[in-house]
Amino acid sequence: MTSQRWFIVTNTDNLKFFYDSNLIVDRQAFPAKSYMHDMQAERPLGYMPCFSKDNLSRALKSCKREDENLISCLVEVDLKKIEFDQVYIHAKSRKDHEFDFISWQDIDKQEADEILLPAPLPLCNVKNIYLPDAKSLKSVSQEFIASFGDFSSKFFSANAVLFKVKKDQPKELILDAGLLALSTSLADIEDVSLSYTKTFAYGGALALGYYQTKNGRHSSDLFKAFSQNEFDKDKFPHLGSLVSWLFDSEYENSELESFYFSIFDLIVGEADLGSVHFDLLKFFEDKERLPQSYAHVSGLAVRLRQLIDRTYEGDLDSYFLKLIEAYESKGVGNSKVFLLISLIFVRAHSETLLKFFHDMFTEEDYFLSAVFFGMIKGVGSTPGKIRKIEGLRDWISFKMTELMHRSIAMPIKLTKGPSSPVLIHNKFIKRSAVAKTQDSLQKFSQHIAADEKEFISWTLNTKDEYAVRPGIITFSQRPSLRAEIDHDRLESIIIYKTIKETDDLFDFNEVFKIFKA
Repeated sequence: MTSQRWFIVTNTDNLKFFYDSNLIVDRQAFPAKSYMHDMQAERPLGYMPCFSKDNLSRALKSCKREDENLISCLVEVDLKKIEFDQVYIHAKSRKDHEFDFISWQDIDKQEADEILLPAPLPLCNVKNIYLPDAKSLKSVSQEFIASFGDFSSKFFSANAVLFKVKKDQPKELILDAGLLALSTSLADIEDVSLSYTKTFAYGGALALGYYQTKNGRHSSDLFKAFSQNEFDKDKFPHLGSLVSWLFDSEYENSELESFYFSIFDLIVGEADLGSVHFDLLKFFEDKERLPQSYAHVSGLAVRLRQLIDRTYEGDLDSYFLKLIEAYESKGVGNSKVFLLISLIFVRAHSETLLKFFHDMFTEEDYFLSAVFFGMIKGVGSTPGKIRKIEGLRDWISFKMTELMHRSIAMPIKLTKGPSSPVLIHNKFIKRSAVAKTQDSLQKFSQHIAADEKEFISWTLNTKDEYAVRPGIITFSQRPSLRAEIDHDRLESIIIYKTIKETDDLFDFNEVFKIFKA
């Protein structure tokens, strides 16, 4: 693997979109007119041009072509964790438009100064981001920390030397006709058409799904199964349908999956919620387009239209109560898809969706609603407090990249990714005889505004003789004090305290501080 330093040269407008998308993307991912010209525009679609340290000048000029007031930036990428079979490179001795298609292992031998990396790339492969001066460093770093959370020390740096644009120097070109015949003209490299719709949906689902792991062990297990695509789809048919659509899995074409697939194909990636409502109602009211077992959803559409028009006579509690009772009477789990659909019509934002409480919602309902809503809204709508969760951003980016490159003709191979984010119910909240952990459990109860007596009990284990006197117990050997956790009670408390009794989203980072102190 090349030992050189490699940079994606862009401007901070495009960089902001990378982090909004949780992924380093090519220009096909940008909404209309939001992409600001950089060297991507002068390269085939589907590639991220990366430049060596001594070949930055032309790219630096390009990234401010649309507006001289744009702030240029250099994104240094770590290529040691990436592998390819073959890749397009520009050698220093070639003409500007000539690229070679070579083995990834032969890059150093060719003295490459530009590589066309197949897009997208994960954020965890960003080593540093360089700005041209102290002023831009301060403004950009402050904005990114406010929007996306903390970054490692000196992740953002000012380096005026890297931004010094050099005068074009005439090249000493290879004239051997046989060697030139092996090169490919830049114009002959075919575009790679990429659709980011499912990848962005997957990122949104992972983010909101992880947030729901606060609810308990079952949610944590569902999240692990979802992120690894390993679970019993007969036991969890609704979660199985979501995963099948994301991963283009072969499926038995059950009517439930057909129904989910039709919904996702129709509305995932649609930014305007009004259009989502219109398209869904139009679909539900056309019985000929619906799977036979779901033709009765046209009746639900009437009530959904009433919710939009604010003509529904009851409140939302009674709406969901009637919905759950009616569909569950026909079979366990039958209400879930209609519950998920209804939430799209009563909640417009991820924050308000995650704060929706109902006494009859199960832990699985909360998890499914987060994943479903995350898929439809996409990773770009992830609330700031969730974006900033320690370890989550880079891990999700890695998972999104893995999904994307499943369907690319020349995929990159990610050799090492970041660790999975911490699941607090698996790692921290458990019985313990360790005093430090016991202290943390008590602080955690205070953090969620719960009385520790509601879910923590204490067991004293003696090892030998002890004597009891009024107000005093004397032990011959040091006893062991163990904190026991009533998980069922705690999970009930957390759902109530973090959804119904507060307007704020749960802060994972504060919990991490408690248990890591």
